[in-house]
Amino acid sequence: MQLITDWNFIFVLFISLLGFIVAGLLSFVNKKDSFSARVLAAYLFCASIICLNFNLTNTDFFLRHPHFWRSLVWASVCVPPFAFLYVRSVLEKELQLRWTDLLLFIPAILLTLSMTPFYLMDAQQKIVVVNRFMQDKRQISLEPEGMLPLGWGFLLRTVYGVVMAAAQFVLLFKWKKSILQEGLAENQNRDTYNWLFYFTGVMSVSYVFLFVETFLHISRYFDLNRLIIMTISFTILFVSAYLLLKPNILYGLTKIASIPDQPISISEQDEIEPKPEQKRTNLTPEIMTSYKEMLENHFAQRHPYLKQGYKIMDLAQELEIPAYLLSAFINQEYAKNFNELVNDHRVLYLDQLLKNSPEVHQYTLEAQGKMVGFNSRTAFITAVKKKTGKTPMEFFGRHQMADQDSSCSEFLKIQDPTP
Repeated sequence: MQLITDWNFIFVLFISLLGFIVAGLLSFVNKKDSFSARVLAAYLFCASIICLNFNLTNTDFFLRHPHFWRSLVWASVCVPPFAFLYVRSVLEKELQLRWTDLLLFIPAILLTLSMTPFYLMDAQQKIVVVNRFMQDKRQISLEPEGMLPLGWGFLLRTVYGVVMAAAQFVLLFKWKKSILQEGLAENQNRDTYNWLFYFTGVMSVSYVFLFVETFLHISRYFDLNRLIIMTISFTILFVSAYLLLKPNILYGLTKIASIPDQPISISEQDEIEPKPEQKRTNLTPEIMTSYKEMLENHFAQRHPYLKQGYKIMDLAQELEIPAYLLSAFINQEYAKNFNELVNDHRVLYLDQLLKNSPEVHQYTLEAQGKMVGFNSRTAFITAVKKKTGKTPMEFFGRHQMADQDSSCSEFLKIQDPTP
């Protein structure tokens, strides 16, 4: 048996524990629920189980506890669908599983059931089987103790993994243009998309080795199982390191991008979001009420929208609400997107400012707009027209007219002292 002083053993054990810890953090430490983060946690959990199981085959654990042999066979078939569901949930801003997603786990159930003959053996029979595998570990991947023909379980895992990885790449290429379209992509969207692409690429390496083994049988020349486990281990390490260095990727996309039919002109890089009915959300009335109170109190007390370039990611960090949930809430509660909500508050703030400080009327339109967070005169005028149906001169000028009428009345009273 392999000694635990072997650096390979120590490395894989460390990675397994790291994967379990990161999975736990993603699942339970988040202050706000995040569906995609929990799906990623499930992926890491299954991948860590695979690595841990491999390490246990290099000890006498299964000889001491033969009933645990093949008990974790399901994990290797759950990794591909969890990876696919994670990528899809981020790209499509999903908040829950579809019932059809359960079909993706049928292969894991069937493969587990195929091991029933072994599960029904008594302890002594299982020890004999496990001992045979310990003597020749190349037989492990053939799974002769199951109901499938020799090697079919390995083949099915390979095909299923390749298909799921291909599906991830298809999703990524489908969304690439809309997310990274020139002039529309923000740093958060670019970071998130790049992360998903790197994740899919690194994860797919192990399936490449499995695919090559299926046709070339490279395991005749070296320990294929060890090579595959090392690629899975490096995938776990990559995911953990990436999350540590760029935790903002857990916020997902700041918008659900769309591919416009015609080129569009957009001022100050306004975010484009779908109509409320296009969002899929499971926000409960209690959560909606809580989010509304938090947002409106924050806006009323701090007026963060007065900052130029204020983005939904800024608000998400200030309220400690995931950006995709915040976006869904704004769409559903206010029937508008984030930029429309912010611009409306800017217009209303300037309206009050002009009412209370008439001297602001002396500023240019561009200066007035910048006072409340607009980056340009054009963006300011467009926002006022959209909010009020009038130009800034027409809408805000009423305060100036009111001031003039008030001054005129006072003057007439002074000129005509008759009671």
